[in-house]
Amino acid sequence: MTLADQLKLADRFIELWEALMPELAAPKRSVFLMWLGTYPEKTIARGINRAAAKSYKLHGTSNRMSADDAVRYAASVMRREATTVDADLRLDNSEDRPNSETFNGRRRTTAR
Repeated sequence: MTLADQLKLADRFIELWEALMPELAAPKRSVFLMWLGTYPEKTIARGINRAAAKSYKLHGTSNRMSADDAVRYAASVMRREATTVDADLRLDNSEDRPNSETFNGRRRTTAR
């Protein structure tokens, strides 16, 4: 992906943020570019959507989200999803490895 593509995509994510959370200032473009360098597009969109849902849920309460809270929550969703995807990939690749079981506190490898 070229830099021009990343800049356009960052602008689209800023538009998404502003459409979903108009009451919260969008983070700087550099934050979106950092997310684009770290996570897939779907993961970023999911993080923004989940932050918007939480912000909406808390809107009428005394615990309203600040813009900084929303950025941190969106990033945590992205991190959690990326970790889950990595774990799923490791599990998918574990079929190539021998089966390991725990017995009396020791790891034992058994043939399949």
